[in-house]
Amino acid sequence: MKIYSILKKNYKKILFPLSKIKDSSIELVDKVLALGKMLSETDFKLIIKPHPDFPLNQSYLEKISTNHTNIFVSEKNIDELLDECGFSIFMATGAAYDAILKGSITLTLKSELNLSDNYLDIFRKNCDFIDSFDLLSLKELLIKLNSDNNRLNNYKKKYFELRNLIMNGFNKVNEERLNIFCLDKNGN
Repeated sequence: MKIYSILKKNYKKILFPLSKIKDSSIELVDKVLALGKMLSETDFKLIIKPHPDFPLNQSYLEKISTNHTNIFVSEKNIDELLDECGFSIFMATGAAYDAILKGSITLTLKSELNLSDNYLDIFRKNCDFIDSFDLLSLKELLIKLNSDNNRLNNYKKKYFELRNLIMNGFNKVNEERLNIFCLDKNGN
């Protein structure tokens, strides 16, 4: 990833990539609609990206776009969207890692259906800012980040450090780890 792609991100655009898991995608769309109402007095643009393996009903998508002024459905390539959107909000999709690698502030929305939906929780030990948000706390965080450049820059820095952790191999193979693996594999 090029550094300039982080600099040209629009932090008024929030990407919501859908999962190929039907229940998660439906729940996320419902939550985007609710969050869109909560953020209707702001200049945030919420962008739903359907999963290529789980296309949504076309008339439903058109209804979303025509009934909401701040919610859009995009068929653009996910990489293009990740390059332009400053925020990415997820529920049950591995695209969260792509978002971090592309320099997005990547947040997980709590599911009411699935308890283990935060794909980023493996980084909690090193990154105390990783959490799952309910709609109200997510709305409050987005508004705070929108109104406080210092706080926004702090989040950017934290996610840039997480990006570096992932890129530099948070679970690199080295001699010590290989020996531990071999011992465990042999039952010792």
